[in-house]
Amino acid sequence: MRAAGLAWPIRTTIIAETIAASAARQPPAVVYDPRQGAHGARDGWAGGVVRINFGSGPFHLEGWINVDLDAATRPDVVADLARSAPFATGAADFIFSEDFIAVLGLPGLRLFLRECRRILKPQGAMRLLTPDLAKLARMYLDDPATLVDLWNRTVGVPVTTGTACEVVNLAMELAGRFQYDSATLIQLAAAAGFDAVRVGYRESRFAALANLDLRKPDESVSMYHELYPRA
Repeated sequence: MRAAGLAWPIRTTIIAETIAASAARQPPAVVYDPRQGAHGARDGWAGGVVRINFGSGPFHLEGWINVDLDAATRPDVVADLARSAPFATGAADFIFSEDFIAVLGLPGLRLFLRECRRILKPQGAMRLLTPDLAKLARMYLDDPATLVDLWNRTVGVPVTTGTACEVVNLAMELAGRFQYDSATLIQLAAAAGFDAVRVGYRESRFAALANLDLRKPDESVSMYHELYPRA
């Protein structure tokens, strides 16, 4: 069970620092077979359904294969997702990723989405959460006081000026290499072979993807999308 309330800029900063620190010790390009995992249901092979949590960090999902670059977080699989996904084509039924893609940058996300499309089964689905640049910008322009309050309540990094301007700059500095709005993310997903739709918090037409989201809408600037492989 993942802890609630962790601020998204801090989470993504930890990931970015881990990627930079681990660049010289990239894991080998190994293809993992979930059916041969050592941890039973923890390896995401419960009931013949393969579920993969990319960029898990310390927030492991029970019954999923938790994948991260940082071995210190004790993932089921250590892998550098800026390279390729270490799974066979068509291996996964479901993929989940929260507060991870911003650290990849735009070229990295294109590769990551292509890899997710490759390893997903035709009837599979991927759930993707990331900060919403449009929501951040709207709050800055239309409701700066609420943005500052949200930052102080959920992030806690000191804002020395007390202004929304500083919050936006800190958010962009801490949250990763590239921030997305919904239209851009849907466009990138389409280029990778997905039909992407924006969905509600913890809402999904798939039971396996419902009730997973950590970031609540009123406690973050997150957006929620599901991606379905295009035939």
